[in-house]
Amino acid sequence: MKEGKVLQNDLISRIDEILKLLAAIEPLEGERLETVKQRLLRNLNDLAANTKYDENRLEQELIYYLEKFDITEEKVRLKQHCDYFLQTLNEDNAGKKTGLYRSGNWSRNKYNGFKSQPCSYSAFGCSDER
Repeated sequence: MKEGKVLQNDLISRIDEILKLLAAIEPLEGERLETVKQRLLRNLNDLAANTKYDENRLEQELIYYLEKFDITEEKVRLKQHCDYFLQTLNEDNAGKKTGLYRSGNWSRNKYNGFKSQPCSYSAFGCSDER
């Protein structure tokens, strides 16, 4: 029973760290979006100066591209997983009910090298080396 309590305390501290890091990326969100916007505008200006293109197709692609950079859904899902994990931790068969490990991947996939990306790794005790 003591080993289980030690493991439970370790998991709780890791979940708390994940929640702190999730809150830490909030202030960076505006800067991240501005960086993406500036890069996108710079690339569009280069494209417009050097290439003929279908404006409707470009608009469709831009909408798709911008939707992929919105991480609101992933942040909400991660928070819900953490809350569920903490709630479930004291129930019978708690290990079978948790699936938190899947939620940690959004940062690497959507942050594309932005400076807040290492937040997703430090909660798990991982290096941000790729």
